[in-house]
Amino acid sequence: MGLPMNSRDRIFATLRAATAGPVAMTHTRPHLDDDLAALFETRALTTAATLDHIATAAGLPDALTSYLASIAQAEAGIAFAPAIVDLFPGARNLPIRPNGADPVAEVAVTGCVAAVAETGSVLLASSPDHPTTLNFLPETHVVIVRAEQIVAHLEDAWALIDPMPRALNLVTGPSRTADIEQTLQLGAHGPRRLHLILIADR
Repeated sequence: MGLPMNSRDRIFATLRAATAGPVAMTHTRPHLDDDLAALFETRALTTAATLDHIATAAGLPDALTSYLASIAQAEAGIAFAPAIVDLFPGARNLPIRPNGADPVAEVAVTGCVAAVAETGSVLLASSPDHPTTLNFLPETHVVIVRAEQIVAHLEDAWALIDPMPRALNLVTGPSRTADIEQTLQLGAHGPRRLHLILIADR
């Protein structure tokens, strides 16, 4: 005759009985509104990012100049990802080196692979034309997002990656930490500002 079960034994017996048969794993993505651009903007703004709208890519130089003026940032210290530098006539491409041998720009301007409406995040893929250092070293990161790059869920963004790059970064708002005295600090491990320029024209 066995010993009577204690509370712990009863809990484990219940768990074993519940998982005795095959377990069907389901994954349900949350339903989102059809206006993904509006949702992406709403979610991005809740992460302390800022966002501007322009109608076409031709408005990028003026949008960037206006944003830099709003944060009192001179235009000389900008690093443009080679993949998008042609969108800014006359732009200076100032390369960033991890060892600091070259001047480190205070602002980086890059594109993205996708923007995720569910979280307000941007997905960045490394390549020779899109160095990963631009995502983390400057104080300010400006990301260009085209309307057709906005997807509903994170899984949709992964589906756009082909071929797989050496590095993928999912960025949601400026870098932050609250490790010190539970006080939120921006720019702890990367840029203290994330600014998104959304191009409406498809």
